[in-house]
Amino acid sequence: RAASIPPSAPVDERLVLDRDAIAAAAAANRVWAGAHHRFDDARAAGLPDIILDTSSQVALWARAASRRRPGREVSLVSLEMRRPILPDVEIEIRAVDDGDDVLVEASVGGRVAGRAVVGFAP
Repeated sequence: RAASIPPSAPVDERLVLDRDAIAAAAAANRVWAGAHHRFDDARAAGLPDIILDTSSQVALWARAASRRRPGREVSLVSLEMRRPILPDVEIEIRAVDDGDDVLVEASVGGRVAGRAVVGFAP
């Protein structure tokens, strides 16, 4: 199911990742595609700049959800990526506990960049 966060939900976290942080995150996840490391490769792929890799997004959204369920083990992250996360933009992350799961939404410039439903082990 798709995450649905009310627009009135407070922002849990704001962060800005520069090019070095995005490239380092990709390297830590062993993601070597040029679009996550090199500006020229990203441009050749039709992107405006390098982009945050999928594994890093999963980790960020799971971390946000874990704040709602401290001490619980994440068992599932269902991720919907809507637009790339670029360097040097503010990312606003909201998380809402819906009873069964935690819903997470990341926005950039007021537009949804990604959503996740995060499940936890019993």
